[in-house]
Amino acid sequence: LFDRTQEKQLKEDYRQSRGIINQSVSSIIAIDHKGIVCRFSQAAEQQFGYTAEEVIGQNIKMLLEPSIAAKHDDYLR
Repeated sequence: LFDRTQEKQLKEDYRQSRGIINQSVSSIIAIDHKGIVCRFSQAAEQQFGYTAEEVIGQNIKMLLEPSIAAKHDDYLR
C-alpha cells in the first residue's frame, strides 16, 4: 500500500506524463495487454477524429482498417 507521500508523487508523475503526452505533436496511443486504449493524446484526437473520452476504454481495433483489425487479436497473442 502507498503512503500519502508516495500517493502524492504518483499523482504528480501522472499529471506530468499526461502533460507531456498532450503536448506532443505526434499521436500517442497506449493500450493494455488486451488491446484496450488507456491513453489517447490530443494529437491522436486530431488525427483520428475521436475524443479521448470516446476511445479510452475501447479496443484499439476501432481505429484500425477492417483488414488489420481482424488480425489484431492474433498480433497481441
